[in-house]
Amino acid sequence: MHLTNHEHKEAEESEYRIDHLKTHISWSPAFARQIVKGAQQKGLLECRGGYMFVTAQGRELGLKVKELRI
Repeated sequence: MHLTNHEHKEAEESEYRIDHLKTHISWSPAFARQIVKGAQQKGLLECRGGYMFVTAQGRELGLKVKELRI
C-alpha cells in the first residue's frame, strides 16, 4: 500500500528505496527485509538496485486495501 500511495508523485523515487522504509515507516532494517522478502515471494513487488517496484498484483492489492480504510 505504501508504494501505491506514492506512485506517480514527486517523491516516488525516494519512497521506493528499500532503505527508506526504516526511516519513513520506522521499521528496523531486519523487519523491513522480512516484509520486502515476503512481498517478493508473494509476487507483490520486485527489487532491483536497492529499489522496490510494485507489480500489477501488488498494485491491485494496495488499491483494494486503500478502499477498505476508513
